[in-house]
Amino acid sequence: MLGHTQRVSGVAVSEDDTRILTGSWDKNCILYDARTGKAVKQLDPPHYGRIWSVALSPDGKTAAVAGDHPYIRLWDLEKLAIKKELQGHTQAAVALAFSAKGDRLVSGGWDNTAIVWDLEKGVPAKVLTGHANRVEGIAVSADGKRVLTGSLDQKVRLFNA
Repeated sequence: MLGHTQRVSGVAVSEDDTRILTGSWDKNCILYDARTGKAVKQLDPPHYGRIWSVALSPDGKTAAVAGDHPYIRLWDLEKLAIKKELQGHTQAAVALAFSAKGDRLVSGGWDNTAIVWDLEKGVPAKVLTGHANRVEGIAVSADGKRVLTGSLDQKVRLFNA
């Protein structure tokens, strides 16, 4: 699949295997048809800086994009428009994971925190602290009750979501 001009740093596949979303240091996200491998749409406007992570909601209707800035953009993939901008990190947000229900998003950042987002309200539901360095890995348990974080402090932490 072609389309980016710099390092591709984020890739996500929809649960129904019909869409692929990529994010790159060229500040662009491209949505592909997974069956053909052809680009369907480049999300526009471009992100604020290099993109580090992308995620697709379980229903495939929302994309989350994080990068060099502390903001996370949520895209409505049916309208191909920005739906919300989440603000809570104080430094770059670089890791993303949706809950299985799709009602929460968890982000990891260079501010040494992870944030559990209430997507309906667009605000942090919980800020997870305890790392001594950047949080660059995120996973959410299947039941949505626990969050795992990985950090440059060489630790993995388990939190109640």
